[in-house]
Amino acid sequence: MLIVTDILLILHFLSLAAGFVSMFGNIAIAPMNSNPNAVGALRGVRSGFLRVGSYGVAGLWITGLLLLWLKYSFQAPWQFWVKMLAVIVLSGIVGYVNMLAAKARAGDASAGEQIGKIGPLAGIFALIAVIFAVLAFH
Repeated sequence: MLIVTDILLILHFLSLAAGFVSMFGNIAIAPMNSNPNAVGALRGVRSGFLRVGSYGVAGLWITGLLLLWLKYSFQAPWQFWVKMLAVIVLSGIVGYVNMLAAKARAGDASAGEQIGKIGPLAGIFALIAVIFAVLAFH
């Protein structure tokens, strides 16, 4: 069973990395969003980052729940449940951003602006989740 949980933990960390790639990638290209010549070219990049981040969050849910079951028998300290609350909020933000991205692709300019305002919240809740994961399992 140890090899299974080790593989799940590796996949969990890779999923976390995918989420952070998405977040930092969007931060890196944010200054270019004000350039009208770059907006069209960046559309595919932003879409790719959003997809990678969404897959990362899905991977975190799948591997995290499996680890909680297989390694910890669903017994975890209170810090874990704070982490899970942050993950639930983060998942909601990712879902909402996906919805806004679809609206933006359909031509809704205000949806794109809302993504820029909501994006930093995802980073805050991701950081909270990481901090409480460390506190729960160190």
